[in-house]
Amino acid sequence: MDSFGHLSCQALWDDISIDKFKNDIHTDSVKTKLQNLEKRGDRPLYCQSMKTMYATILFRASTNNPERRYESQKILEEVLEKDKTNITSLADLIYIYEHTCNAWKAEVLKKRLIENKENDLALARTYYDRAHIIRHFEQDKRTFTYFKFLEMSRDHIKVVNNCNNERIETERAEILFDYGLSLYRKYHQKTEFGLLEKTEILNSNLRLEEAINGFLDVIDIKFSPGECTALSWIFIAILLRLKKSFDQRMEETASYANERLGDVTVEQCLEKGLQFSPQNANVLRRIASEYVHLNKIKEALIFFQSSIEIEESWFAFRHQGLLYLKMYNDNESDTKDDDYLSKAQNSFQKAIDLKETHADLSDLGYIFLLRGKKKIFDRKYKEGRDDLDKAIFHFAAAVNMTDCDDYCNPIETFERWGKCLQLTGDSKGLMQVRQMSIERESLLIQREVPANSIGEPDIRSIKTSVISPTNNEHDFNVVASQSKAESKSESDYEWVVKNLVPKLEDEFNLHGFLSERDKVLGEDYVKTLVNAIHSSRYNIMVLSPDFRSCNWCNYFMEIVVYSAVKRGSSVLVLMLQECEIPKQLQPFSKENLIMCLNKSIDAKQLQGIFNNT
Repeated sequence: MDSFGHLSCQALWDDISIDKFKNDIHTDSVKTKLQNLEKRGDRPLYCQSMKTMYATILFRASTNNPERRYESQKILEEVLEKDKTNITSLADLIYIYEHTCNAWKAEVLKKRLIENKENDLALARTYYDRAHIIRHFEQDKRTFTYFKFLEMSRDHIKVVNNCNNERIETERAEILFDYGLSLYRKYHQKTEFGLLEKTEILNSNLRLEEAINGFLDVIDIKFSPGECTALSWIFIAILLRLKKSFDQRMEETASYANERLGDVTVEQCLEKGLQFSPQNANVLRRIASEYVHLNKIKEALIFFQSSIEIEESWFAFRHQGLLYLKMYNDNESDTKDDDYLSKAQNSFQKAIDLKETHADLSDLGYIFLLRGKKKIFDRKYKEGRDDLDKAIFHFAAAVNMTDCDDYCNPIETFERWGKCLQLTGDSKGLMQVRQMSIERESLLIQREVPANSIGEPDIRSIKTSVISPTNNEHDFNVVASQSKAESKSESDYEWVVKNLVPKLEDEFNLHGFLSERDKVLGEDYVKTLVNAIHSSRYNIMVLSPDFRSCNWCNYFMEIVVYSAVKRGSSVLVLMLQECEIPKQLQPFSKENLIMCLNKSIDAKQLQGIFNNT
């Protein structure tokens, strides 16, 4: 069956690991969702995709359970009775028949499968199935590998001309809606968590424009499901709000205009959505979430509760918890209402009961952090420390969920974790958490940048693709060890102050940053140095054995590399004493290596490097 490519069984698709079927623990929740969809009856294509996915999960997750495997076969045969051209069911049944030695049945279905390999409607449905099952298993990942299959599904359904067939037009609306939703999710997520540079926002803005037109196409379809039409209006409202935010970031003041949409406000779009499906739980919770952005807090609370009464969902509980947390933080009085924190905690816990995610664990930990901090300030030290310990366990659990990065900011979780350790006075633990934060942030960056032939980030190619740093406060910053071995007359940092900095400032007319000279009185030492790294055109790393053994030097080295990748600053490697060059600096040292082994500075070499960077 693997020779049929896109026509093969779901379990054989390269995009999905077979282990994901074996390890899926949500079989019962998928069955419940399927039953609810069948009861509603307004999303035929989505329901059919859910049914074939449920059958595949049953078969794959039940190796030694013949009853469940038989149930899987019967579900697929039922689908095929209603849709004889259903490629997904044909391929899955062929796979099952071959594994149970039903050779004759398998051959009959293979012929039917080949007959439909050029059928645009059948292909639109099977690509939709493929996107749906990938999205199910990657619903908490920011990978969006399902996007290309929704795009192919859309392309095939576009050439199917049968506007008077209610079933086909309903499916067309479903495909166009999910394609628009994927555009929204993909570019909103990357923008929301700062994964787009300013120059990339324009492309994101264009794709969101495409999403708005896609949702308008859904609304124009006569037989569009009520939920798709309602949610299309709601997502248009969300996109209008996002476009306004994008324009502000791009420093554009022109008002948004769409001839098809007309002069409509965000509030009017939400009202239209509610009119089409006033009792749909998904519609109600989405409107509630938007009301929070519009600062309609009372209305948001009512809509969240109404949604939960109809159907309990992770989205509703999570965003209800965020609202209670916002209400607590927005209270500027000295005596904040702890009732809001309790309600937020309850909502986040219910969200976790339905689906454990990084975001909910982090926010639940944040609630314990707020409580612990308050108790310590009130001199209730033991109770405060207990709450901080609970917070730390939640943050640790959150960052360990490496398979979950959607709708979360792992760097914020590390910052919260660090605040807990600051309050407990654990400086060593704080250093460890900061190091972990740098490593995680580097992983996030590497997903967005090219790699060279040996799999390492190609720093030189990255530098050409990012915006060059602007408004730099300093020409250079130096990272050097301040520790001094007994055999040395001065530390590396002292040599920098006495020799390197004067040469660069006096002879090269550059302005550098020296922490002891330039830091603002009262500012946090670490924060000051990090800001200096990000605001300097050149970051000079002074290497010696002392550098390699200094935790602070290694910490700041990671930030320097991050700044080079993300901001485009230059890294110069100065070898003061012979030692191994850290792996992180090797891409820079190939071209920007300054040799000062006798502690004398070669002005000609220095000049050449500065001229070439």
